[in-house]
Amino acid sequence: MNKLLLIIIAFFTIGFSFAQNAEPIVVPTPNGNGCATDDIMQQVYKLHPEMLEKQKQSERNYLQTVAKGSQSSWRSAAVVTIPVVVHVMYLPGTPVGTDENITTAQIEAGIQHLTQAFRKQTADFNGIGRNVNIIGSDVELEFCLAKQDPSGNATNGINRVATTLSNLDIATTTNQFAMKDLSRWDTERYLNIWLVKEICSGTNCGTAGFAYYSGAHGLPFDGVVNEARFFGSSPTNSKVHIHEVGHYFNLAHTFGDATTAVCTNNNCLTDGDRVCDTPPDISTSAVSCGAAQNSCTTDANDTDVRNPFRSVASGGLGDQVDLYEDYMDYSFQNCQNTYTEGQKTRMRAALDVDRVLLKTSLGCVSPTTAALAYFGDAGGSTNESAATTAIDCRKYVDVSVPIKLFNTSASPVTVNLLVGTGSASNNADYQLMTPSVLIAAGATTGNATLRIFNDKAVESTKNVILNIGSATAGVAPFNNSFNYGILDDDVAPSGARPVLYSSDFTGVSDWTISAFNSFSSNVFTSGANGGTCTTGNSLYVTNNTTTKPNTYNNVTGWPHIYRAFNAVGYTGLQAKFDYKVGGDATARAWLTSQNPSGGGSFNLLNITPNNNALCSQNYTYSFPTSFDNSNFDFGFSFRTVSTAPVTNPSFTIDNLEISANATPISSTITSISEYLGPNSTVNFTTATGELLTTIENLSNHNYGCTTVEIDRAGATTVLNAGKTFTSKTFKVTPTTNNSSGQHRITLYYSGSEVSGWTSATGSSASNMSIFKSSGAIASASSVVEGTSVLAAPFGTSTAFSATFGTGFSGFGIANSTVLAVDLLAFEGIKGNKNVKLRWKTASEKNNDYFIIEKSSDGQSFEAMTKVTSQGISADVLNYETLDNTPSVGMNYYRLKSVDKAGQVATSKVVSVAFVEKIKLMVYPNPTTTSKINVELTSDRDARIDFEIVDIVGKTIHTLNQNVTNGLNTIVFDNLTIAKGIYFIRAKQNNVVTDVVRFVRL
Repeated sequence: MNKLLLIIIAFFTIGFSFAQNAEPIVVPTPNGNGCATDDIMQQVYKLHPEMLEKQKQSERNYLQTVAKGSQSSWRSAAVVTIPVVVHVMYLPGTPVGTDENITTAQIEAGIQHLTQAFRKQTADFNGIGRNVNIIGSDVELEFCLAKQDPSGNATNGINRVATTLSNLDIATTTNQFAMKDLSRWDTERYLNIWLVKEICSGTNCGTAGFAYYSGAHGLPFDGVVNEARFFGSSPTNSKVHIHEVGHYFNLAHTFGDATTAVCTNNNCLTDGDRVCDTPPDISTSAVSCGAAQNSCTTDANDTDVRNPFRSVASGGLGDQVDLYEDYMDYSFQNCQNTYTEGQKTRMRAALDVDRVLLKTSLGCVSPTTAALAYFGDAGGSTNESAATTAIDCRKYVDVSVPIKLFNTSASPVTVNLLVGTGSASNNADYQLMTPSVLIAAGATTGNATLRIFNDKAVESTKNVILNIGSATAGVAPFNNSFNYGILDDDVAPSGARPVLYSSDFTGVSDWTISAFNSFSSNVFTSGANGGTCTTGNSLYVTNNTTTKPNTYNNVTGWPHIYRAFNAVGYTGLQAKFDYKVGGDATARAWLTSQNPSGGGSFNLLNITPNNNALCSQNYTYSFPTSFDNSNFDFGFSFRTVSTAPVTNPSFTIDNLEISANATPISSTITSISEYLGPNSTVNFTTATGELLTTIENLSNHNYGCTTVEIDRAGATTVLNAGKTFTSKTFKVTPTTNNSSGQHRITLYYSGSEVSGWTSATGSSASNMSIFKSSGAIASASSVVEGTSVLAAPFGTSTAFSATFGTGFSGFGIANSTVLAVDLLAFEGIKGNKNVKLRWKTASEKNNDYFIIEKSSDGQSFEAMTKVTSQGISADVLNYETLDNTPSVGMNYYRLKSVDKAGQVATSKVVSVAFVEKIKLMVYPNPTTTSKINVELTSDRDARIDFEIVDIVGKTIHTLNQNVTNGLNTIVFDNLTIAKGIYFIRAKQNNVVTDVVRFVRL
């Protein structure tokens, strides 16, 4: 794609409208203090088309914020203070305190008024709109005149520069840029405000100020320009720069774009000012305070619950008058006093993404001679797929975490980092490789290393939070929070074709709409005007979404709508949709491996023109295999052939579905190793995507690198341990097993493997269960059946799932246990010093006796007692026996029935946790020393394992102790623990018997 086309695409792919005028058209407000932001933005987009793309991304970020339900979350956001530098650009010879060379006191007043407006303070800036249905918001942004400059020198945040450019002409950008080149601070870490005498466009004056949206962050011209006479001269006049700082944080005018303002409100997040709780408004004229003007009656058109002005019948407020009290309106300044919650959401979203470096700026901190340690940035994120370096059975990528000192130190400085309360798991999702960072004498920068692991656990986005805990004496932490996101790249297996995306086009907020060349009046939209092709809403092309929604102009370009898709982990991609193409049009569905503005080549699919009455249903397009396991864009475009527009949409699409191949099942002898961390669910698949097992770790135990083998293959049967197994069996070998670790395992069998077993045994698939042995199934002498066994269809295959509590070993599928009696129940009940075992039979036929078997690990069982059975009965019979010597910890029991012919059948295993009555007490509590005493009362002699754990569950001290029947005192001495809350746990055979809390002061 050539450079010219790239520029054209970048210019026209913005997802919302901007004015197209070459020269600024400034709409003045009362007293002549108009805003030129819209027009200035158009000028700079032509010079810097890449900034248009950045601004489009800002809108995407905003939509994502609202889509995640975050609009209300800003209502308790942390207060952020924004450092401001004011450049007073005065005409040569103008004394301080006269004309545009305003006093320091007036500048300070302007900053105070700014904070009052954004914090909803004082009677004049109370932020409560007179429209009773709109309640103003505390944006929780404050502003300070910078206390230190970018070099760390003390400052009052005011620069005074004598220049003839104080009479600023904005007809072109040259004059503006030259003025800003005379005085500028780092636009990434300071809000730069330039005060000038006058702002004109050629001979047209009357502009009071302008600003740049957040997509310009860090660019040399970013910031706010105001006429000095308004800044701080009164609370009313300060509303000029309050208005412009709203633009700086991504707010549009209440009427949207001053040059193309329309009342359209089909989607309150993308139409008008792109804020839902400001009523639609196209008025750019002054409105008297208290007057009711209603320039748009489309308030209720958007029926989404995000629109507070939807109809009263649907729970909304209905149509409202214009919000002239809003700071972003063109009403009289003395009427303005409101930023809304929706505007707060836009501003905070812009701060958290585009302008995030303002949050870590040191501009509002007084310089200090001590070294001040802080993070060089606020964080970031990475996808697990970026991990390429192998370690054990995972891959990792190292992320550099910048640590900085505000001032140099004459000696080396060690900065110690702490892990905060993020959702990611240490050593499983990440590892902090450098908990301490050494910064050399005379240096101001260092780097910590955060290692991000790529595992096969299917999980949501997680985050790591790092804090600066301490440093070398004389060094204090500042802005000591670093938040890093870990994006998962794993997909859950699916037996049917998984649907990656579907839409009936009730809305298109997650799509990007663009109009190429000069045919911007034709765009894609969604609504009920798509013609006769579909019922309800659909996607179609129109040149007028308001008064003539069914028309379009002749167009020889290609208006587009597209969306980014992530198909990593998927193959065999297909798009299925309904469409209609008018007889005078050519339409296309298209693919590209990059965003169109990124220059990726297009793979085009021509859709045959149809007449206006017919529709192609369930059209299926198979993607090229090159799009397997990739990120790509998919979309639609069209052009007309005839010269006259028609009154029927030329191209209509509906019921789009993007799907992929089902997950294949592995049936050959193979071995796969993956990391199985605490409380994680891991799919074990081959390099070509064939699925073996899914393991859900139901404990906090870290099994580490875990190998799953298909150690025997085939579609027949094999006799092992007296049971008929499928030929295919599995063996699971973790690095660190846990004999009492609970997990749920799913084994996948193909249709032929299941039918091979049912044909050989004459039994149905409903009688198949998962069994576990202490080693490989092939060499097993005994097996244990899983609990909660479930056989679920997995496409043409079957997924067998069961829960075990005895760690990992061999697994296979065999016939379910059938007792010689009709067993209704078998249970174990913990008594005071024994376990009662009870079972109930519905009927018995030639049964001889029962044997109760007992195990301490759930795998190796020994006969405990024999009970004679009734033998022959059609009645419900109840049996019970006692285990008078239960082991401390877990006790496993199973019931065997033996008939007159010596045939044996075994029940499922039941478990009973048997622990002693132990009571702990700790003193002194709280304690200020390294010594604590624990009193323990036990019913009998026992061995107790003690653990001291911190508030996050980390074990920091252990002790093994024999105790006697009665009162025991155990002393913990020389405990090197920090101040905080701790717990002492008493355990017997790995079962917790009591927990007591204590505090170290």
